[in-house]
This record gives sequence, structure tokens and C-alpha cells, in this order.
Amino acid sequence: MLILEWQSSKVRNNSQGISCSVMGAKKVNLHANCDMQNCDGGSSTNAGTADDGTQVVMTGFQVASNLPNVRNWVEIIADGGTYYIAESKLACEQGE
Repeated sequence: MLILEWQSSKVRNNSQGISCSVMGAKKVNLHANCDMQNCDGGSSTNAGTADDGTQVVMTGFQVASNLPNVRNWVEIIADGGTYYIAESKLACEQGE
């Protein structure tokens, strides 16, 4: 029940299906289950990494973050999986 309360207050829907590229000089961390767990808390939600320039699709779901350098965790689809990435690590096509 507590998770659902956190989830409903943090998740919001935005545009869907936007093509994006991962931005980062090195590998960028991908996270899992940010809609059910707090991804601000360290490595427990780490699900892998993505290289700079990796093409992904932003689904439109976002989870607010309390970290000073992460505004939102954004849900993406990459390599057939669903992950979350810091919004600041995405460059997305405009006008979609």
C-alpha cells in the first residue's frame, strides 16, 4: 500500500513514443522499477549501462527525483527492455 501511495504521487504521463539518444561521455546508468522503488537510493535499482549515442524510445512515463542533479527518471525502451534513465542524459527529437 505504501508503494502505491508513493507511485501515484510521483508518476506522471507525458508524450509517448519519442525517439531519443543517450548522452554521456562514458556509460550511462540504467535503472529498473523506478515506478515501484525509489531510484534515488543507490545501486539497488541498477539494471546496466548504455553507451553514448544509444538509440532509445522514451515511453512518456516519468518519476520525480529528489536528487539535485536528476530532475526526473524517464522510462525508456532499449534493446527490448524497459528501463529508467536520468532525464538529463537524453537528447530527444523535437516536435513529436
